[in-house]
Amino acid sequence: MTAAAPTWPAEFAEGYRAAGWWRRETFGGMLRERAGAHPDRIAIVDPTGGPDGGRRTWTYGELDLRADRMGPG
Repeated sequence: MTAAAPTWPAEFAEGYRAAGWWRRETFGGMLRERAGAHPDRIAIVDPTGGPDGGRRTWTYGELDLRADRMGPG
């Protein structure tokens, strides 16, 4: 069973769309768009996730590739 998505008051949603913060896109669509336009830009930083205890980063291209590998195939 899938949980229902949260709803927002109409005035919040309208304001967010007018400001450009909500673009009616899915996360997967956003990731694919960013990866196509900027594959080498850093998308996520984990300050404690590196092999030497330092920061670990993932680019949009890396995330997009990993998402494709995880998807139904």
